[in-house]
Amino acid sequence: MTPRTHEPDPDDALLDTLLNVLGDRRGGPPTLWFLVLDDHDRALPVALPVEHAPQRPSEAVAAHLVLVLTSVVAHEAPGGSVLVGYVHESGGVDGAFERGWSRVLRLHASTAGLRIRAEVAVGAHHAGVLRAPATD
Repeated sequence: MTPRTHEPDPDDALLDTLLNVLGDRRGGPPTLWFLVLDDHDRALPVALPVEHAPQRPSEAVAAHLVLVLTSVVAHEAPGGSVLVGYVHESGGVDGAFERGWSRVLRLHASTAGLRIRAEVAVGAHHAGVLRAPATD
């Protein structure tokens, strides 16, 4: 019998990329991380950390971040996207912090035409890719 081979999950590779950028900054206060990806999902040397992000998402902050990120992607990575990381001490799971920020960022990104390639949750002891809920 031939062993089944599994293709590596590209989202897991993106998680690894963010973990490499974070280094030992996996815990601590809530921080939103944005990595700019080219049109082949390769990370560019462009990272935007937003430290001490509020636990509850801010529509105004989300709108401003998406405006800035849309401009950066258009100029530095046409056809590209962003990887969003939700990082905090007890992170690494799909919690209220992650869900709240994901909702407002995706809403504003959709309006602006910014593609969010993937979202990851990172904590001091856990990390994982967040899966968008299925839509019908």
